[in-house]
Amino acid sequence: MGFFETVLNEEDGGDRRHLEALLGRAKFFEKTKKYDLCLEVLSEVGVMHKGFTPALVEKCKIHIFNGDWDQALDTVQQVLYDDRSNVEGLRIYIFYLLSRETDLDLVIEKMDELMEAMRRQEPKNAELYYNLARLFARFCGRKEQVLNKTQEMLKIALQLQPENSHFHTEAAFEKSMLGDYATAFGMY
Repeated sequence: MGFFETVLNEEDGGDRRHLEALLGRAKFFEKTKKYDLCLEVLSEVGVMHKGFTPALVEKCKIHIFNGDWDQALDTVQQVLYDDRSNVEGLRIYIFYLLSRETDLDLVIEKMDELMEAMRRQEPKNAELYYNLARLFARFCGRKEQVLNKTQEMLKIALQLQPENSHFHTEAAFEKSMLGDYATAFGMY
């Protein structure tokens, strides 16, 4: 923490607007579970560096850690208003919808938007496809439509890294969640 303070202290020749030091300070507060201080620093970043979306995304995550779902929703909607294809913003919004809402059609619509954004921005990131599929599969309550979308994500991940055993295991697990035990057994 001392390093960040030194960089930000103008009396020592620092710059109180130094973006990386501010983000490091926010991350320090997050890791030490001082979420209010973290939100304060991220708000500073938002004021000093208008339009810097990663700070809003981090702020949204902190609101979720605090259990302040309304603020999290407001923040993620602001992120998506600024950039409709923000992968992290869409991920958080879908997580919110799966955790707090019951509009399955909206979930599927946003998952389609997320997959399109990933195809454009992260076409070769197999780990991202896998991690998102895994997250959504765990929170979907075995809803078939959502699991079909996560299977699409895993299919892309497996095309990118066919030798990855974690991807195969997750695909088999999700098949079993769909009740397709024969296919799941064959995949294991």
